[in-house]
Amino acid sequence: MTPPKKENPAKPDKKAKKPAKVSRAKTDKGSDDAEDDAPKKPLTIEEKKALARQKRFKRYSVIVGVLTFFFLIWLVTKPFKGGPTFGVCKTFLELYVEYPQELMLSKVEDFGAELRIWYTSLDPYGEYNLDYMQCFFRADDKTGFALEKVMVNRRDVDQEIVDRFNPSIPAILAYPPDLTYPRALGDDLESLRLDPNLYRKRLF
Repeated sequence: MTPPKKENPAKPDKKAKKPAKVSRAKTDKGSDDAEDDAPKKPLTIEEKKALARQKRFKRYSVIVGVLTFFFLIWLVTKPFKGGPTFGVCKTFLELYVEYPQELMLSKVEDFGAELRIWYTSLDPYGEYNLDYMQCFFRADDKTGFALEKVMVNRRDVDQEIVDRFNPSIPAILAYPPDLTYPRALGDDLESLRLDPNLYRKRLF
């Protein structure tokens, strides 16, 4: 009898797949998903009120910020208004010049008891001149103040004209003219140059 052949033991298969490793990231993600899927604890009434107050505070803060921004823009860009003395001096100037329709104010300086107006006007020769008028005020029992004297280019205006004008001050205070100050001139020479064509009326 021939002895039975010994069977070779099975060799391990080198191509056998290794068990897949579960990454920590996936497990962490799975745990996070599990936490998200977990039922959340309902907010209490106090927490809901606090959250609503926070939302209202943020909304009101945005509204107040926007309104403040536009108010500052309006405050910077709005024209400056003068007082009653400016209205009286301006009215006297309009009555004093020969062609008030061609009058253009360029600068106003208010020193309290004295007010100075720089203006451009048309003279009888058809030329535009840059002059200034000084109005000096005094106290008055009826109107509070009145014109004491007026000077144009450091020359006194006839006092009789000033005295005839003073009785009209109550009407000027009751119905004041436009008290808007003129736009300030720039510091460069281009803005200080006088262009007569800006003041002439176009015929065609």
